[in-house]
Amino acid sequence: MSSNALELTHVSRDFNHGKFHAVNDLSFMIKPGEIFALVGVNGAGKTTTVKMCSTLLTPTSGSILVNGYDTVTSSQNARNAVGMVLGGDRGFYPKATVLSNMRFFASLAGVPYRQQSEQIDDLLDQVNLSEKRTACVNTLSRGQKQRLHIARALLGNPKLLLLDEPTVGLDPDIALQIRDVITMMANQGIGILLTSHSMPEVEELADTVAIINNGKMCVQGNLADIYQYAHVSKTSMFSLAPSEAVTPDDIKQWFSNNAIVLCRSVSAKWNFTILWNNASESPQQDIVHQFSVRELAVPPDIVTRPSTLEDAFLVIAQENRHDEII
Repeated sequence: MSSNALELTHVSRDFNHGKFHAVNDLSFMIKPGEIFALVGVNGAGKTTTVKMCSTLLTPTSGSILVNGYDTVTSSQNARNAVGMVLGGDRGFYPKATVLSNMRFFASLAGVPYRQQSEQIDDLLDQVNLSEKRTACVNTLSRGQKQRLHIARALLGNPKLLLLDEPTVGLDPDIALQIRDVITMMANQGIGILLTSHSMPEVEELADTVAIINNGKMCVQGNLADIYQYAHVSKTSMFSLAPSEAVTPDDIKQWFSNNAIVLCRSVSAKWNFTILWNNASESPQQDIVHQFSVRELAVPPDIVTRPSTLEDAFLVIAQENRHDEII
């Protein structure tokens, strides 16, 4: 039996009688205690992948093992090893207390009655909700409900936790609390599959990052692997007032050999982001030079910094699109 919390081997999922390939030949594994982030644009196949891992969907081809159990041939055993956090206001009985909800879901998770009180108390303590055990769910804040979702998902001691946008819509301080809980769960040996549009969150939490597009794996590895794949090292930003002297297309042409240039209009200004590849040694000087040789005023607000995961993701997404971002 596999020792991995999750293992996907050449998994595909088709819809519309095979006309639409939502997931195409996807393979990856998650070890116990590993936080694995699945990243992609909307429609990339993340949600379909998560649903297959939770046994809500079956793959068209390939295999998925959760704690060594096949999600098709041993679906109940696989399901018992999975905790899933979708978040939001739904998923609980709002007029029932936190304790009543947890007892109900503990029974569904197969937790023996004599063990329920101890396990519920322990989980509520871990997510800092012990003082809310007698409160009705509809009186909880959004952050408290999200922590309750995590506690519910951990009933039955799952080996794999599926987290879909766990901090979306939360205030920054509450989001930090949720991230601390996620890290604590990983430290206890639970494998975690995380989907998130927050690249800083992924950078902070993930041991491994996988970027998918059109259902296919683009790259997976640590942050250094992602940066190397995207050929991005530094990022520059500056703004210009619209002018006949220079256009966004001109600036894209200036740096076309060693960077991807993104431009968007904000408050009557053009905001430029230049994503430099590894060949550029002096980005700041390159920008100054291109303006100076054309006798144009150099933007006074040029900032250059090390590239982030979000920058690398933008490069990969840009390369997988046929239309330009203006």
